[in-house]
Amino acid sequence: MVILLKRILAWRVFHRKAALTALLLVASSFTHSFVVEDNIIITNDGFNERLAEGLLYLEDKSGRHKLDQLLNGDLDVEFKPFQENTLQMGYNRSTFWFKLKITNQLTDLSNDDLTNRFYLSIRYPLLDSVHFYHITPNGIKESIMGDRLPFYNRYFDLNNYVFPISLYREQTTEVYIRVQSDNSVSIPLYLQTERSFAENQHSHHIYNGIYLGITLGLLIYNCFLWVGIRKPVYGYYAFSILSILSFNSTITGYTYRLWPDAIAFQQIAVYQLSILSAIAISWFGMAFLNTASTQPKAHKFLLSITLLFIAIIPVVAFLPPTISAKINVLVTVSGVVILSTMAVRSLLMGNRSAAYFLIGQGSVLLSVIFVVLTSQGIIPLYYLAPEVLKWCSAFELIFFSIALADLVNSERRLREKAQQESATAQRESLQAQIALNQNLDKLVHNRTNELEHANRLLKELSSKDELTGLRNRRYLNEIYPQEYKRAYQDRKPISVLMLDLDHFKQINDCHGHQAGDICLASAGRIIAHHLHRPNDFAVRYGGEEFVMILPDTTLSGAATIAERIRQRFQESPQATAQQLISVTVSIGVVSETPLDRESHERLLKQADELLYKAKQLGRNRVETLDVTSSHSPNSQCG
Repeated sequence: MVILLKRILAWRVFHRKAALTALLLVASSFTHSFVVEDNIIITNDGFNERLAEGLLYLEDKSGRHKLDQLLNGDLDVEFKPFQENTLQMGYNRSTFWFKLKITNQLTDLSNDDLTNRFYLSIRYPLLDSVHFYHITPNGIKESIMGDRLPFYNRYFDLNNYVFPISLYREQTTEVYIRVQSDNSVSIPLYLQTERSFAENQHSHHIYNGIYLGITLGLLIYNCFLWVGIRKPVYGYYAFSILSILSFNSTITGYTYRLWPDAIAFQQIAVYQLSILSAIAISWFGMAFLNTASTQPKAHKFLLSITLLFIAIIPVVAFLPPTISAKINVLVTVSGVVILSTMAVRSLLMGNRSAAYFLIGQGSVLLSVIFVVLTSQGIIPLYYLAPEVLKWCSAFELIFFSIALADLVNSERRLREKAQQESATAQRESLQAQIALNQNLDKLVHNRTNELEHANRLLKELSSKDELTGLRNRRYLNEIYPQEYKRAYQDRKPISVLMLDLDHFKQINDCHGHQAGDICLASAGRIIAHHLHRPNDFAVRYGGEEFVMILPDTTLSGAATIAERIRQRFQESPQATAQQLISVTVSIGVVSETPLDRESHERLLKQADELLYKAKQLGRNRVETLDVTSSHSPNSQCG
């Protein structure tokens, strides 16, 4: 066992060194930042840079400088270019001013007002006060943000601080930024075009979705285990997940949405939740390692330490941020060291699952080392600290979950060994129980598959029109806005066809509703025959009216499809029980490349107006309109 422990420790030391080496190598690539010149000239629509080195800044130790002084040039001599690659000022109560000049030389305009929009963002939500000032010919545009203000006072409802800048082509402007905070002053400042900003937000949501998926999945799963199995270790683990998730959501700005007006709590939440996470992991570690039975003295010591941590939680509300941060580091490191020591002792006692627990604790220690090194400027990557803490905690939780699974397996193996040594009756009882469990798992699996299949069928049926076989209006209301927004994001055209069977009321009156139903069913087949791509869909809009949605389709393509449908109707009289009925269709076709996200209803209304026009002009015809180019309607008569 001693040999095994040495090998495990050697493996951990080797990989710890390898991880630190890799971190230093990766650091060289992350430390790059855009070298700010006197004038930032933007010529590329994909401009997306972090600003640091060369950025003009002024440290106002008194905090009394005003914007007017800067605009009058009174303080120009105090501005100097920043020399480092990362805007990390440490715990500094000074007020920092930053000045930058931006010139727009993009060839394509992105807005109807002949301007391009750019975004300045500071991706660190724990700053107390952030002021953006945009100097324009029409005056000064000001935006005041910070975690000492309610969350919904921000220009955008985003976790970070974002300020938009609109510039005409060849326009040059000046922007001043004022930052002050009692917490660590980290200013990861980014300048992006509108396209880069949108793409960055998309990637950000994906990564956070992955993290939330991991943590929430583990939380829900272990809550069910806790309720079902009644073992405290699963409850402690669920509590650990919840506290770590709350802490990481706070340092990344998500939890401010939960208490947007609780300004005072925002200032201390990150410290209190960090200590709460240490308490939760300590309780989980004691339950997982069963220290109350295997290491009673160490168990009492760690229990007293956690009680001390609990007493510290309200205290940090009254301490300066610098002291609270040091207490957080002390609490985390001491908890990790004590738990790691107890895990090593547990490993020596034969608890193999403790190795996974050690690896999970190692990731926490690595993240703390990273934060300490970056906060001191040894590694210029402090702006990545929230992400490192988040993903190291996810790694920790995953390994804790593996440790729990291995612990369960170890207990199962011990039970099987004991049962094998017991009497024949006990072995037979065990086999019967195993068979019952297997049957139960199979039954649950089968029932789950059946339920999923039934849910899929139900969803399919709820979105289909039974008579025509097409989708119904509910499906249109759900999917059409999504396709319209996708067309807006991809800058691609989308076409809408509004179809109506001509003189349908006369068909019902003269031939009966059964004949009308035959015509509607045939219309559904004709329309469905002209849906050639996965994203194309058609719905029965109401009565004898139908709608076709054709993403990534130009007006000419949509008009061609509409004309084919019209001809097919004209050439295909419907056979009823009594006679053939000639059915024609009028169609309104509208197409556009969306200029905003929310105009899908307008496009549908325009298609309806064109359909009405086709009816007025004699029916059995196609009326078209290209909204994007604002062409006059063209008619194609049948």
